[in-house]
Order: sequence, then C-alpha cells, then structure tokens
Amino acid sequence: MNNSQHQGKYHLLAILLIPGFLVSIFLSNSFWVPLIFGLVAAVILYLAFRKS
Repeated sequence: MNNSQHQGKYHLLAILLIPGFLVSIFLSNSFWVPLIFGLVAAVILYLAFRKS
C-alpha cells in the first residue's frame, strides 16, 4: 500500500498521540497512566491502519 494514501492519518495521529504520550510520561506520577495511554494508542493505530 502506498505511503501517501495514509499521509493524512499519520499526521493526525502524530498531532494527537505524540504530545499526549509525552505528557502522560513526564507529568504523571503513576506508572499505569503511560502504560494505559500506550495501549489505547496501539488500539487506535490498529483500527486506523487495518485493511478493510
């Protein structure tokens, strides 16, 4: 599959997930918050890029 077909999804996910993940890592006192955010991000990536 061509990378340009997913370019909009890559940009949207990068804008939403990267800052949220960094905030959850550096501003959280708990180990579970980044772990849960990472799992949610993985599910979102799976749903966004699975083949229809």
